Amino acid sequence: MPAAPYRHRVTIQAVTLIFDGMGGWEETWADLATVWARVEALKGEEYFAAAQMQNSVSHRVTMRYRADLTPTHRLVFEGRTLDIEAVLPDERKSRLVIMCTEQV
Repeated sequence: MPAAPYRHRVTIQAVTLIFDGMGGWEETWADLATVWARVEALKGEEYFAAAQMQNSVSHRVTMRYRADLTPTHRLVFEGRTLDIEAVLPDERKSRLVIMCTEQV
């Protein structure tokens, strides 16, 4: 797929645990990479079809293939946080379709 459809900058984040100094751990998110992607808000039929497959999926993000991306990560797009529900690689492992829900 040519680069032109990937016109949005998306930051991939992973959760990290930081020792809080009192015997416990605090969860925080750290940036792993910033990549080009296509972010689409699902509308109408697409939303309802996706919601049946996943729990209230609201966005579809398409990017070049990455072997390290899992549903334990999250995406940040224009200051909005997208929780990853599913990561779907294509057959040739050239791109990923990521189904996400937006944190409100």
